[in-house]
Amino acid sequence: MPLATLAGEIDIINKLKEIPGVDVMEGDYVDDSYLPEVDSNKLFKPYILVKFNGSFQEYDNGICGPDKDTQRATITVYCVSPEDRVTRTIRDQVRVKMLTNFRPTDGGPLRPGNA
Repeated sequence: MPLATLAGEIDIINKLKEIPGVDVMEGDYVDDSYLPEVDSNKLFKPYILVKFNGSFQEYDNGICGPDKDTQRATITVYCVSPEDRVTRTIRDQVRVKMLTNFRPTDGGPLRPGNA
C-alpha cells in the first residue's frame, strides 16, 4: 500500500454506500449537524461510521530491504441502528459481503479483524 491512502479510502466509502437504506459517514464521531431520518415508528435510519486509522510500515520482506516492505492500514467500521438484530445484519453484510477481499485502489485485498 502506498503512503497516500486517500484513493483507497474513497473506494471503501463508496463500496459501503452500496448498502441500501444505510447512511455512511467518515470520522471519529457523528457530526453534530447529522440529523438521521426517523420512520413512522420513531426509529432512526441505520448508519455506518468509518474511521480510517492511518497506515504503518510492516517489516516483512527480510533481505529485500526496507523500500520493499509493505504498508498496512486499519479501519474501524461502526454499524449503528435502533435494533440489535439490524445492527448485526449490517455488520455481517459489511464484513462478509462488502469488504472481505475487496481491493481498493493501490491496495491489497481487505480482510476482517476483530468484530
